[in-house]
Amino acid sequence: MAALPTAEQLVLELRRAKVVDVPAERIAAAHEMLTRNNGLVAFPIAEGVPAIAGRDGHIEWLFDPESEREKPGTIGDRDRIDFRERQAFVEVQAGQTIAVWTPPIPGTPGRDVFGRPIPAAKLVDNQLQAGKNVVLAAGGREAVAQIAGHAFMGGRRASVDRLHQVRGNLDYREGNIHYPGNVEIQGDVLPGFRVEADGNISVGGVVDGAELRATGSVVVRGGIVNGARVLVHEDLDARYVLGAYLECGGDITIRESLLHSIVGDCARLEVTSRSGWRGVGGGRTNSRGNIVAFCLGTRAGLKTTLSVGTSAKDLLARRRLEGRLTEKQRDVERLQRLLTAHASPPGQRVSPGYEKLLTVLGAARLALENSTVELAELEARSRTWLGAQVKAFGTVHEGVEIGFGEKKYRVKATAGHVSFSWDEAQEAIVEKRL
Repeated sequence: MAALPTAEQLVLELRRAKVVDVPAERIAAAHEMLTRNNGLVAFPIAEGVPAIAGRDGHIEWLFDPESEREKPGTIGDRDRIDFRERQAFVEVQAGQTIAVWTPPIPGTPGRDVFGRPIPAAKLVDNQLQAGKNVVLAAGGREAVAQIAGHAFMGGRRASVDRLHQVRGNLDYREGNIHYPGNVEIQGDVLPGFRVEADGNISVGGVVDGAELRATGSVVVRGGIVNGARVLVHEDLDARYVLGAYLECGGDITIRESLLHSIVGDCARLEVTSRSGWRGVGGGRTNSRGNIVAFCLGTRAGLKTTLSVGTSAKDLLARRRLEGRLTEKQRDVERLQRLLTAHASPPGQRVSPGYEKLLTVLGAARLALENSTVELAELEARSRTWLGAQVKAFGTVHEGVEIGFGEKKYRVKATAGHVSFSWDEAQEAIVEKRL
């Protein structure tokens, strides 16, 4: 059996192996342990210093689209869940912080028993990236939305889009949409669902028994059917309309036919098809300007009413405004009488009550002035129909009722290529050949 090494030999071997920083007392303890156990023992002599890991940079997203999609609905009245109100996307406002980045925390390197450095693990910075309509703030640590819209993430990139897209039908997977921008639905809007957009709405298919509301324009590449309601501030364009309600601040353009529907208001309506039977048939249509179609009415004599002039909605608003205007005028007159009664004699200090009445009177006069302007705007809007026409480039059927303002005219016999307009000299609706 080989002789055990002496303590001096252990030191020489360690030096030959280039092991560093071994305390003398540890070498002595190792030699004593080897001697006591006749070499049959493992005893640590040298130890390195382990590297301490750092922490990767990480992003905290201040929204979670997946958790929104898992929401089954919204609890409404009587604690019932409305499964259509899912809001399965994240809506953010301009100036809102949507993500925060924490920079990496570096680790501490170590060393082995030979004195060689052990580097800490390489870190990943995961730096935030600004996508569409997003800016980085606070030295790149915060992602801030520049516009109101739909927030989403792709890797480390935060983005906000004013356009919200539905890739398919609007159904229970997506739920009702209330959105501060434009909405594009590539499929149909199914019965009972609602889309409200502070912008434009585009539908690739059919609006079937659903409701659309837009502050911009609406385009429906299919039809609007089955009791659907479309209320739009600007223009509306659809392929066909059947059994629906429309209300439009701008022009309505229908490419094929408008049947058995109600148009509560629009600036102008045109059915562009020049087919022999397509046009406006059944229901009630009210426009502030021209109503143009190839065919007006139906062969079966279904009641078709075409009115040009102030809509029922505007007429009701005007009557209410006239009533409020009368009340405000009375308020101003009453305050003026009170002010006269509380006036101080010349040379005396004005009382606090008089000053308060003066302030209230000023507010009442301003309210009266605003109401007067609003009424004038409504009256001007009600006069836009004076130069308008109802035109049938093909056929107008017997029984169609045409109105200009409060004057009504019923078509007595089916005719072709005719227009109807208001003749101020005769104060009557006149029919002319086109």
